[in-house]
Amino acid sequence: MPFFLSAGHGLRRMGLAAVTSAMLVALSPSSAQACAEVSPREAARMTDLINADRRTRGLAPVRHEPNLARVAQGHACDMARNGFFGHTGSGNVPFAQRVRAAGLRGCILSENLAMGVRSSQQAHRVWMQSAGHRQNILRPDTTHVGLGIATPRNGRGMRWVTVFAAGC
Repeated sequence: MPFFLSAGHGLRRMGLAAVTSAMLVALSPSSAQACAEVSPREAARMTDLINADRRTRGLAPVRHEPNLARVAQGHACDMARNGFFGHTGSGNVPFAQRVRAAGLRGCILSENLAMGVRSSQQAHRVWMQSAGHRQNILRPDTTHVGLGIATPRNGRGMRWVTVFAAGC
């Protein structure tokens, strides 16, 4: 059975910006070898699934945002590499702090996590079956999404992360 978590944060006085060196440390060459980036095809697949559900409810589509994807991938890699599952990263760093450390800003930020699913379709399905995750996906003012996926070295418990944002 898959596990999943949802976090939502209304952070004020912030707007989308570039990734800083703080996030690049999390994606250093040594960790990149253990944790590959999400393929553009997989990111598009997840974005399409999200947008299909948004469209059926009359909501504007979200766009894949590479900087949000870097934050999501960094956290997915951290969880896979260090054997945990949760919104708080290594070093007890909470979601909002991870986003700010990456230099990203948005009035609305949220994160969905899943573990133990093996496809975008499965991850999206379990998120849509959960009120908190569904709320993050279907939030009317959300405009951007980033996807992260990582598999631990033992091959078990693939971690999935989506980070959602909207500017101010």
